[in-house]
Amino acid sequence: MLNPFKNLKDKFDSHEWWECKFYWSNRIDDLFVHPFRKVMYGVQNLSVWFKVIWYDRDWDYCFLYTMLHKKIQRMEQHIDKHRNHENFQRDVDNLKTIRLALERLMEHDYLMEAAKEVEDRFGELHMNFEEVKDDHKGRVGLSRAIFSRDKLDPNNAEDVALEREMVKKSWVDAEEAEKKDLALVFDTLKEHVREFWD
Repeated sequence: MLNPFKNLKDKFDSHEWWECKFYWSNRIDDLFVHPFRKVMYGVQNLSVWFKVIWYDRDWDYCFLYTMLHKKIQRMEQHIDKHRNHENFQRDVDNLKTIRLALERLMEHDYLMEAAKEVEDRFGELHMNFEEVKDDHKGRVGLSRAIFSRDKLDPNNAEDVALEREMVKKSWVDAEEAEKKDLALVFDTLKEHVREFWD
């Protein structure tokens, strides 16, 4: 039997043949394959993002950190898995830096880290409440917080002053560490966000 398509390739030069093949393969993908992939990818996104969206609230910045962390984490995993461009390792490293800084911002343990030196020297901070009989304004039944530490003698004025200075310094250090992480996240994004593609 005679095959009418046998010499079809010979009728086109090499460039025309590949251009024609590329056109039709893309058309078939556009019509049949891509819509299915888009639906599957959308369903996968819904399942991956469901918990993040479910617990999202509009009143606090920590929820913004959570959304951004999830997106950065997924981009980092995707680029590291596929490795489709020349500078993928640089992008993965930058995304990892952002992700780790966001994790520290979400945990918000800056003060605990900064206050370790105070705790090592003066012991753990305890807070007790004491009822106030009369606050000189006629109000009764109120309570006030009394702070104490295991190794701090409240009668030693020198130690009390030193503890207060160390606590103030730990507050300043914690604020600086948080600002540093914020700058790291948003400066890195500002400088590299358009490079994160795969």
